[in-house]
Amino acid sequence: MYVYKVVYVDESGKRISAFLRHKACVVYKPGEWIEPPRWLAARGYYLTAFREYRFAKQLADSLPLYTEVWLAEADGILTDLPPRCDIVAIDIGELEPLEIPWPTGTVMCRRLKLLRRVWWW
Repeated sequence: MYVYKVVYVDESGKRISAFLRHKACVVYKPGEWIEPPRWLAARGYYLTAFREYRFAKQLADSLPLYTEVWLAEADGILTDLPPRCDIVAIDIGELEPLEIPWPTGTVMCRRLKLLRRVWWW
């Protein structure tokens, strides 16, 4: 199945998680299957993406960073998501559930492959 992934392009040109750094950071390489950190997958948290371009673009537009939206191939898509967690806690290896819903259109994927960049800023 195809999804849309928002990535942040850092100063070295790496495509990384738009929100997560440190312990939860994922580096995305176009054309390669990427999986989440094992400690997150073991707790039911996988790579996030969007089922439609419009939802991915909406998030990308709201970020004050150099972001890209990619069409991606995804395996193991989950639409019944675990609770959203605090990103600061995740970055230090803890899961702290929040009462805030996931952005509209969010899905989780057991693995993801970036195929084609469809938007950048």
